[in-house]
Order: sequence, then C-alpha cells, then structure tokens
Amino acid sequence: MNITQIKNLYSEKYSFELFYELAQTLLEENQFIPKASLSNGGKAVIEGSIIARPGDIRVDLPIWFGDVSSKNRIIFLGLEPRDTEAKYNIEKKDNFIFATPFGIEFWNEKNKYFKSFKSVLKPNDLFVYFTDVVKHYEVKSTKNKSDINARALFWEKAVLEENLEFLNQELNLINPTHVIALGGDSFKFLNHHFGAKWNVVKVIHPAARPDKKTGMNAYEKVNETLGKILKSF
Repeated sequence: MNITQIKNLYSEKYSFELFYELAQTLLEENQFIPKASLSNGGKAVIEGSIIARPGDIRVDLPIWFGDVSSKNRIIFLGLEPRDTEAKYNIEKKDNFIFATPFGIEFWNEKNKYFKSFKSVLKPNDLFVYFTDVVKHYEVKSTKNKSDINARALFWEKAVLEENLEFLNQELNLINPTHVIALGGDSFKFLNHHFGAKWNVVKVIHPAARPDKKTGMNAYEKVNETLGKILKSF
C-alpha cells in the first residue's frame, strides 16, 4: 500500500483536488507534528477563508504519519466530522468542504488531541492513521442543529452497505495491527462489524469530560491506554 492507493480510494468518492498538497504545507509549518508524507513533494497555498453554509457537506479526509510498511500500524477512528471554525476548512469543491480529522494542523502542546496522541507520533517504527467511521457531515443552519442531525443519523449512515464496504477497503489497504475506536459508539460499531478480523480497542474520546471518580482528564486516560499498547510492541 502507498499514499496513492489511499488517495485513489477517497478521490473516487469525493472530488478534492489540492487538499493533500495544502494539508502537507500546513502540517510542515507545525513544529509539534512529525513530518508527514501526504503528497509527492507538491505544495499549495490556501487563499482566503472557507465558510461552511447550510447544505454544504463537511468531509475530514484521512491524515497519516510514518511508513505503512512498519511492523505496527494504528488506525484511529472517531464518529464523524464536525463543522466548527472556518480556519479548519482547507479546500472546497462544489458543496463539499474538506478538512483534517481533529484539526491536526493546529495541534500544539496545550491541545487536547495533541496531548492525547503525542506518544504515538514519536516512534519511527509506527504508522499512524486518523479518520472517521462516517465520512461526511451535513451542515445545517446552526452548529447545534448540525450536531444533533449528525448524532441522530450516525448509526443509519454507518451501517449503509456503501459505508461498510468503504471502511472494509480502507482497513484492508492499511492492514492495521490495532484499530482504535474513539468513544463507545465507535467501539460498538467497529467491534461488531470488524472485530472478528481486526484488533479493535476501545479508547475514551479526547473530547470527553474528566472522570468524576478519578479526576483524570480524557487525554490522560487516552495516554494510559496507548502507553499499554506501545509497551506491547
């Protein structure tokens, strides 16, 4: 598997053009993120802010770090994309807006996602891949309405034959040693449909609230689980 195969899988479904060149440029400007290999040396410049409008479809295209031929390959899957701030929107084609999962290009030492995943970004012998179970998010008149709609339709979208087949192709391309489900719903879905073939591990979502009993933040719980996985290598 190489980056071309991943891009081809997604380009057959979505009409992005310069997304990976734009994302590569943004990631290279972030000192907290390791060097990524998203494009074949090409670079591009984002021109102006992209604002999501009602009727637009937000898609978080996958981002990865490391060599896919590494012995250990981890894929992280959240529920679905979200439309938050315009700064996260990288490319727009027709009514599709493309961004990175978890706003990776903006991670810093205080970011909850960076604090959650920083341990897996360091090893040189590890391939790490970020994506979602459901690939697109429908923008409504308000963020609240968009989020309610996304949650209400998650299971309906997730179990569609076309989504299951797409996820199966994606997993087969990566052949992960660990499938990390972020949150309970992601785990229930992934374990039920893919657990017989892949090693699906449940991890608390980085955006979850602190644990009332222990006082631990979500990123601390994520680090705890990922630390155990890294020690098993």
